[in-house]
Amino acid sequence: MSRIKILYKQFGLGVFNHLIKSALRRFGLIYETLLVFEKHLNYEDINNRLSKIDISNVKRLTLADFEFLSELNQTRKELYKKRIEDGSYIVFGIFNNNKLVYYSWVSLINIGLPFGFENKIKLDKNQALLEGAFCDPNYRGLGYHSKVNLVRQKAILDTGRTKAKVLVIKGNTPAIKVQLKSDFIISNKIVLHKIFNKEYIKIQKN
Repeated sequence: MSRIKILYKQFGLGVFNHLIKSALRRFGLIYETLLVFEKHLNYEDINNRLSKIDISNVKRLTLADFEFLSELNQTRKELYKKRIEDGSYIVFGIFNNNKLVYYSWVSLINIGLPFGFENKIKLDKNQALLEGAFCDPNYRGLGYHSKVNLVRQKAILDTGRTKAKVLVIKGNTPAIKVQLKSDFIISNKIVLHKIFNKEYIKIQKN
């Protein structure tokens, strides 16, 4: 599937706006809106959902699990090392034939912003952020994200936190539908504006 078709599946007719913004980013110009989804978690709901699916192939990952992942460059490996060693993130994944084919993270401290923004938004003590999912193209459509998403939500509860957050780029209709289907609601918006190296971040109530 071509990149244009993949983007059209994500953004629909908004794909042209997305492509224009992608082109502008090459010149250091960014203007994006992120939708912040939020969900109050409870064990009864999560355990009920988990009881209906097989999560035996989902495991909490360590740094060693990323050692032979060819898709990672050195910068990414160092980032993952820092995340795991300082305890600011939890990561879960799925292996197939001894190959890591899916993984996704839980941030316990900050909302890391996309598009190269250096500034971070600190999470409240009762919050955690679901972020950074990767799936090998050959294993998409198998429901991996849905099951790991539930495992991550239980992990958040296990840390004593009760609220999960997710960021979705405005216009990404499939991702928005997934969050709404998972009982997340839009709590607010984050507007990102960057001119060369100057960053502007504005949080708007929904």
